[in-house]
Amino acid sequence: LDAALGMKTGEGANGKKFDKGKHEVEKTYGQQGYIQAHLNSAPEFDDSARQVTFKIAISEGPQFHMGTIDFKGFSVTDRGTLIESWKLKSGDVYDASYIDRFFREDARVVISRILQERRATQTKPVSLDPQTHVNPQSLTVDLVIELKN
Repeated sequence: LDAALGMKTGEGANGKKFDKGKHEVEKTYGQQGYIQAHLNSAPEFDDSARQVTFKIAISEGPQFHMGTIDFKGFSVTDRGTLIESWKLKSGDVYDASYIDRFFREDARVVISRILQERRATQTKPVSLDPQTHVNPQSLTVDLVIELKN
């Protein structure tokens, strides 16, 4: 968490860097299924030493798991290929960062081909619309990725 926070002892205080670091820590928790993790910080000032120390309390919340994944607006073949490419299986600890990695790495070739084909045959803009549905009762996250045009 120290690396994610990005602050070092003795470094000059930087509010923007600190806020960014808090966001990075929350993202790190999200990679472990703690998508509701929240940080509360309270500064303690030492005027004589010209230092500030931050006390950080982390509320993890419950750990979420992968529910279902669905792809709408794709051909049956492409939908099947995308479902096979999706590496988070139902019941796995949910990784909130995986969807970006999926588009950048696991399904990059397939998605690029689909978007190129659609853009070549349609005048309307084509986009991907990922929708996340959090179920607090079952502690699962269901995803729908829709191809819109």
